[in-house]
Amino acid sequence: MPDVEVIYTRSDDSFPTLKQRPNIANVNKADLFVSIHSNSAANKTAFGTETFVMGTKHFDANFDIVKKENSVILLEENYKEEYEGFDPTSPESYMMFNLMQKAYVGNSIALADRIETQFRDRVGRKSRGVKQAPLYVLWTPSMPSVLVELGFLSNSEEERFLMTKEGQEYMASAIYRSIKEYKSEIEINWSFLNQNENLLGFRKVFFINWIEVLGRKTLLPVPTLIQLQSMLSPAQLDALISLLD
Repeated sequence: MPDVEVIYTRSDDSFPTLKQRPNIANVNKADLFVSIHSNSAANKTAFGTETFVMGTKHFDANFDIVKKENSVILLEENYKEEYEGFDPTSPESYMMFNLMQKAYVGNSIALADRIETQFRDRVGRKSRGVKQAPLYVLWTPSMPSVLVELGFLSNSEEERFLMTKEGQEYMASAIYRSIKEYKSEIEINWSFLNQNENLLGFRKVFFINWIEVLGRKTLLPVPTLIQLQSMLSPAQLDALISLLD
C-alpha cells in the first residue's frame, strides 16, 4: 500500500512487555494498532478465528479469556509497580477499562469486522466473530486497535494449517486486504467531507467538528454520522451540537 509504513513491535523472538507494545504505536503516532496472536484452549476441539476490540461487553462470560491474555503481565519483573497495582486475575481491576478507548470503538469494530469477513469468505476459515474484551494491550493505544486470534494451536488440524507457509500467507493476506479496505473507506469519507464544504449550509470546519464531537460522544463511525447528518435539519443539528458541547 502506498503511503503506509509498518512498524513492528518486534522482528525476532524477544518479549516486549504488554505496556511497551502499544507504547511503540503511540510514540510513532500510528493510525492503527494490530496485535496478532495464536489461540489455545483446554478444549482441543475448539477452532476458528476471532478478533477482539476493547470493551467490557459480556465481561463475565469472557473473563477466562481476558485473564489468559493479560496474564503475561505476571511474567514481567516488577509488574506490580509497572502496572500500578493492576491484577489481571481480579475483576475489580477492569473497572477502569470502561473509561478508555471509547473514542476509537467504532473504527476498531469496522476493521475487526473486515478481518473476520476476509478470514471467512476469502480464506475459508471458521470465524468466531468480533468480540469485546478488556485486554490490556488494547487499552492504551491512542488509535483504533484490534487483537487478532488466527486460530487454535491446541487444535491439531488448525495448528498444521497455521504452521504451513501457505496458511501463514493466506492469513497475512486477509489481514492486509482488511487494512487496505479500511484505509480506503476512511480516505473516501474524508474526501467526501472535503468536497462538500457547504453541505446543508455549514462551513467545512464546523461540519468536521460536528463529526468529531458526535463520534466521540456516541461512538458512531463516520459513515453512520454522515447518514444521520443528511436526515436532520440544520436546526436539529444545531440543537444536537449545543447539547453535546
